Amino acid sequence: MESLAGRRVPVSVLCHVCSRKTETMIHALWGCSGLKAMRLDCDFMKATWYDDKMNFHDFYLSCLNSLSTDNMVLRCVIFWRYWFLRNQLVHGLTTQDMSTVVSWCRNYLTESQSVATFNGESYRSPLPLSIRWQPPLEGHYKVNPDAAIDIQQGRLGLGFVIRECQGFVLASGASRLEVEYSPKVAEATAILRGINFALETGLTPTIVETDALGVVDLVNGDCSISTEIGLIVQDIKDKLRTSSIGPVVFVPRKANMVADALSKMALVLDDDRFWMESYPPGVERVVLEDLPA
Repeated sequence: MESLAGRRVPVSVLCHVCSRKTETMIHALWGCSGLKAMRLDCDFMKATWYDDKMNFHDFYLSCLNSLSTDNMVLRCVIFWRYWFLRNQLVHGLTTQDMSTVVSWCRNYLTESQSVATFNGESYRSPLPLSIRWQPPLEGHYKVNPDAAIDIQQGRLGLGFVIRECQGFVLASGASRLEVEYSPKVAEATAILRGINFALETGLTPTIVETDALGVVDLVNGDCSISTEIGLIVQDIKDKLRTSSIGPVVFVPRKANMVADALSKMALVLDDDRFWMESYPPGVERVVLEDLPA
């Protein structure tokens, strides 16, 4: 409704459900007081960054950064289900109890998965299982950065790892900052720190891979942004322009698991840690899983 009002279409900008706040997408799908019962059922969302002033794209990125694959799928089904019910409510076609939304979605996913099995064999797409980190070309390196946020402690964990064409770790690091950043600013900070780490270690030419799609779009876009993240993105662009690092490309979360583990480890460290031709024992399993067959 806010978008229509911005185009001077004569509509009310107030939420059709609570009639209190402006009906932005983030309010309609999550922040509305009419969704309190549904939010209480979403206990898996406790670690997800949310601010009623953030846009929906940032909220979606926050979900990607904090939820497991299964919970992210559930989160998307909840969005879909509630949007359908909300339209029914707006047009007076239902009085559906919102406290049942999450349980309905869980049952829907369970039934969908069972339907995708025939004679004991799964017919679900194998694509998600094949998504994994891929080594760079010979003579090149690849740096994977990531960020983790501890909302309650006001901490940001940064993790970064540099590997070569056979998948061996040449350098890795974990840093903790006492700051409160939005998910997008946090991811941009991680990318910049990963680039600086590659330059400091002399491991170039280097490709940068991240699961932060929104930041990748900003880095590869032409427009400049006069905001906090805009300054970081400009720093990233300057580094790419003046060094043999780049491009910055998007990969799914499953192709960035080592950096993800390092960033979460950074949240509990007392100081910055760096490893040359090594990595901490806590990430050994994910490092080995990424090695080419």
